Amino acid sequence: MRPMCPCRTTSLWAHARTSLLVFPFLTITWVVASAQVDRAVLEGTATDATGAVIRGANVEVLAVDRAATRNS
Repeated sequence: MRPMCPCRTTSLWAHARTSLLVFPFLTITWVVASAQVDRAVLEGTATDATGAVIRGANVEVLAVDRAATRNS
């Protein structure tokens, strides 16, 4: 007597159904992840230790994860 195999043969329909369920999830995940683009608006006022406004201040923003800087 042959022992029973614990694995089942998966039908083509089961593969298609799985693909139809996974594809929209991956598409939505990709769209959401691609929306995280390097765009930002920074607003504020540069002040010194006394709270006085520093006119013409040069501001540098550093993205640590990408080692990118932007001067303004």
